[in-house]
Amino acid sequence: MFSAGFKLCGTLNLPKLSKTAYTNHENKLMLVNSEVSELSMQKAASELLVLHPTKNKIVECGISVDGTWQRRGYSSMNGCVAALSVDTGKVVDIEIMSSYCPTCRKISKMPRSIESETFAADHVCHSNFQGSALKMEAVGATTILQRSIVKQGLKYAHYYGDGDSKGFISVKYTYGKDSVTKYECIGHVQKRVGARLRKLKSKNKNLSRKGKLTDSFIDRLQNYYGIAVRSNVGNLSGLQQKCYCGFVSLLIKCRETDAWAVSHRKR
Repeated sequence: MFSAGFKLCGTLNLPKLSKTAYTNHENKLMLVNSEVSELSMQKAASELLVLHPTKNKIVECGISVDGTWQRRGYSSMNGCVAALSVDTGKVVDIEIMSSYCPTCRKISKMPRSIESETFAADHVCHSNFQGSALKMEAVGATTILQRSIVKQGLKYAHYYGDGDSKGFISVKYTYGKDSVTKYECIGHVQKRVGARLRKLKSKNKNLSRKGKLTDSFIDRLQNYYGIAVRSNVGNLSGLQQKCYCGFVSLLIKCRETDAWAVSHRKR
């Protein structure tokens, strides 16, 4: 960010900040952002306490947990896990993780001396995670659920995942045996159906021909599947029948459309 700001100031012919001045401003903004975000999450948690009144001091509610990283491809050293309320859509807690500390790296390159050892003992390490970036989501979700009762008086008993969430395995026994129930997001499941079909088509070139597994057919099949799931929640047999009927009717419709297009071209 500093290099980008440095170039921008040079382009606009503005006075350039030094690295020290930029860092000082960045630290001030970080403190303000931390305070505002903490107040916002406390307010969101208070809304849930009002929304679900109970005789007990602990309120059970549902959250959607997902992680994000600074870089794609699970090679990032910095990540964040957020918990959003399914009732209000607001963020109730976050956990920021990093496996990188610039000060530790600087110390490792310094020659060993009394000054370096004193500097190492006094510095506050910014790294709070050890392991691969793939494990950040599970570790962050566990941390959020473990402190939910003490920090906010909330018990996240309903866990809404995104289809490939690995965090649920590590949190399902947080409040006791099978104390957390997992729910799947239909939108994510619908999306993954289309992704799997496109992956299958890319591996088998014969499926990508006209009249077979085209992109438009995958999109329509994906939408039909989402409608079938949403209209048959809790009804497995109805879901199976709806998916089968939807696939067959869509296939027939596509065949009829292709046949009409061929006959129309011949005319």
